[in-house]
Amino acid sequence: MALVIDALAGVLTGAAFARDLASEPPTAGNTTFWALDVEAFMAREEFLARMEAQIDEVKAGERLAGVDELFVPGERSHRRYHELATRGTVPLSGATWNALTKACASLSIAPPRALTAQPKWSDSGLS
Repeated sequence: MALVIDALAGVLTGAAFARDLASEPPTAGNTTFWALDVEAFMAREEFLARMEAQIDEVKAGERLAGVDELFVPGERSHRRYHELATRGTVPLSGATWNALTKACASLSIAPPRALTAQPKWSDSGLS
């Protein structure tokens, strides 16, 4: 799989690949984007049902002691998004908070009322 990704993101795009990859700056090329028409392979409903079955199998997998739940990629952030949206809050990093307050000050405007309270630090930034 790594060889296929290297071929698509490096060889095909004209960017560095294989051993040359380490010599380029981290921001150089090496990007690829795929768009697949699922219905070229199978009916959409069948694909979605098979994906649900795959997710069910992952979530039913063996867990280490102390692990209550297995997550699929994006599941935790999706839950967090809905939790924050329900509460009406947005997590901000310290850098973002500082930039926001500086921008407001430079425009001689107060931050929105919801942001004027002392920021509360959380594991994911400010909220």
